[in-house]
Amino acid sequence: MTRTMTRTRWKAVSASAVAVAACLSAMAPASATTMVIPCTPDLANNRWSCTNRPNTEVIDDHVTVGHLQRSRNYFFCRQDGDGPLGTHWIYTRADNGNYGFARGNDVFETDSLPDC
Repeated sequence: MTRTMTRTRWKAVSASAVAVAACLSAMAPASATTMVIPCTPDLANNRWSCTNRPNTEVIDDHVTVGHLQRSRNYFFCRQDGDGPLGTHWIYTRADNGNYGFARGNDVFETDSLPDC
């Protein structure tokens, strides 16, 4: 004997599935949809094209001076240092033209970048 699902039970199952999907997507890392490609050099212009999290903040002197909206941008060098937001910083130019540093944990595969 096959049972058919009542409308109330179907709504409850559907709501549970939506809740589970929402929880799983909330737990996914920010880079889940970003394909990480190693940094590639553009030595003629002394810069490297690297993968980063979209909407990455660019900071100068503890102030946000711009953002990197795309998931692939140019970076110039890497500066190691201690701090609550990461152990290294990557020098770049924000979309608005201001220069500053992106947090190292927002830019992927930066080991090939030179020291600043």
